[in-house]
Amino acid sequence: MKLLADLSDAFGLGATRAMQVAHVIWAGVFAVMTFLLLAGYIHAVPYHEYQTAGQRWLAHQPLYDLTNIDGFQYFPQAALVFAPFAKLGWPLGDVLWRAIGWGLYALGIWRLACQLKPAQAAIVYLYATVLAIGPAIGNLVNGQANLWLAALSLHIAVDLIEQRYWRATALLAFGFGLKPLLGVLLLLVLVLYRPMTWRLPLALCVVFVSPWLLRDHAYVMTQYRECLTKLALCAQPDRQFEDVRGLFSSLGWTMEQPAYLVLRAIAALGVLALCVFARRALREPQSSFYVTAFATSYLMLFNPRTLSTSYVMTGALGALLTARYMLERRTRAAWIALAVMLAWTINYHVLPFVEHWLRPLACLVFLALLVYEMRAQARSQELAGL
Repeated sequence: MKLLADLSDAFGLGATRAMQVAHVIWAGVFAVMTFLLLAGYIHAVPYHEYQTAGQRWLAHQPLYDLTNIDGFQYFPQAALVFAPFAKLGWPLGDVLWRAIGWGLYALGIWRLACQLKPAQAAIVYLYATVLAIGPAIGNLVNGQANLWLAALSLHIAVDLIEQRYWRATALLAFGFGLKPLLGVLLLLVLVLYRPMTWRLPLALCVVFVSPWLLRDHAYVMTQYRECLTKLALCAQPDRQFEDVRGLFSSLGWTMEQPAYLVLRAIAALGVLALCVFARRALREPQSSFYVTAFATSYLMLFNPRTLSTSYVMTGALGALLTARYMLERRTRAAWIALAVMLAWTINYHVLPFVEHWLRPLACLVFLALLVYEMRAQARSQELAGL
């Protein structure tokens, strides 16, 4: 691990050069994926669903297929967001959607690196870039909105650290309207950050009424009713996903719904307790980093439809933690964190036997690392304050 930590010195990578290398990596990966997309080698089912929803919104048509758990399954506000990209059509809309998400993701990693390691931000950014692209590449290929959510989570964490509460509010409300998955972080922020207790409800009201600004009452109400029906369907998946139930099923234990709900409630209380501890025992930037990391980890384990590409939401946070271990030459912790990142990167189409269990297992290991690190930093800050 000392060799890994000394790579920047060996290649003469100062802050400026490290930034340049990181930018080249981000741009190069995007250029390759864009070429493959335009050449017809990528069949992006998720983005096509978003595009169709945007087209249906523009055409005043129903957004939801209520016969199965697949297809468009987000709030009507998401269709409103997708509408401009659908209007642009192929290929401009497809490329622009990916470009914005990719850029926001890279920028979020840079902003959080500046908070966590200001003196070594460029090197942290480079290391985290190399590690975070793996879990994100599937989202870039498919055009999934999870890339946007991951990016928004990073920016929200930084805005909370910097006490930019209105901007954090706007990003949280927008992200929740884009995809309900951001609701876990939203609820935790609502409870744990006092300046957000009135800002967030106000912003959510704006998000809630926004469809009425562009469509008639009857259409909007119908879409809201069908949205609730669709979300209820999705909460009862008809197959295994890469969440805690997928992990248990791979071990031979099929978790029934009552047991799952009890476990999810216990886990939710546990995550809330950990986040309360982080807010009370840690200063910024660590406090908001851990709140965001615990929220996204819980989401990966207990979202009923966690996919392999969903782990982009923990990927950047894990990459930043791994980069820190590498710079601090904490060999054992670095190798464990690298193993977690590798598990989130491996394509199960290449190794089909890892599907359903490897990523949630790695997420549990990541949670253990977070708890251990949080307690160690709390003790360090306590001793420093004596």
